[in-house]
Amino acid sequence: MIQHLRHDRIDKAAWDALLDRCDGPVWYARSAVLDAACPGWEALWDAERGALMPLTHHRRWGIPYLFQPFPLQQLGVFAAVPDARLTGEFLRAVPQRFRLVDIYLTNAVVEGAGTGWRFTPRQDQLVRSDRSIAAVRAGYSENHARSVRRAERSGLEVDMALGAEAFLSFLTTAPQWAGWNVGARQLASLQGLVRSVVGRGEGRCVAVRRDGRVLAAGCFVQHGDRIIFLKGLALPEARPVNAMHLLIDRMLEAGAGRVRWLDLAGSSDPALARFYAGFGAEPTLYLHALLRRFPVGLRGQSTRA
Repeated sequence: MIQHLRHDRIDKAAWDALLDRCDGPVWYARSAVLDAACPGWEALWDAERGALMPLTHHRRWGIPYLFQPFPLQQLGVFAAVPDARLTGEFLRAVPQRFRLVDIYLTNAVVEGAGTGWRFTPRQDQLVRSDRSIAAVRAGYSENHARSVRRAERSGLEVDMALGAEAFLSFLTTAPQWAGWNVGARQLASLQGLVRSVVGRGEGRCVAVRRDGRVLAAGCFVQHGDRIIFLKGLALPEARPVNAMHLLIDRMLEAGAGRVRWLDLAGSSDPALARFYAGFGAEPTLYLHALLRRFPVGLRGQSTRA
């Protein structure tokens, strides 16, 4: 039976233990991650079937709603035996008090969610890395292999231990940052997650430098069968010297033979998808799930958290 649990009723040790029996990008749903990204999160839990769903919520204009915390790519229903009908049952069990649900599901197929839901496919890209780095690089496109070689000859240096604060400063002072439209709540979520990842030893921040200056950087999380590219950015001047090509190549080298996937956490943007495909990335689907229970007069308003 699916139970709705308020935050103070969630046994976080049991929650994480159950996640450890599930497949997929389960790091996103671990209790410490959710605590950092959405303090006070709630949950749906079915102990008998070994399934759970985080409810990441906020309130705007006095109205509670579910949202996708920045920068977590996907949450949804996690189960030891994933099932489209089970996912539908969980979505039907979302409490009525949440007047809007605007989230991303790790589940690629949903059956029986009920009326009102709208599902839009999204793409993630994963590079298989449970093999030698030579085998991984053999899957690069000719252009990507050439770009990595050019980057190696251009005097770039890879810093595998960029500090969390240096990484956050690089992101927030980059010229692209303003265009991301990151609000204060989203920034706090990002800061909490990056600091937690580095502080707990769950991952690292990596940079590509030229003459000591950071041109590109990324935060990577290692958990279970994968390394996840949580967030990253390349300055405009990094592109001619292929700094991001080198960054991803070095993370593939670091994970080769140790984890099953480098999860690039994107993207449905065609240009970025082509870039990742050049590393031999395989597309996999997840879903944007939207349900509106707002009064008509409030529909179309932003709920960005």
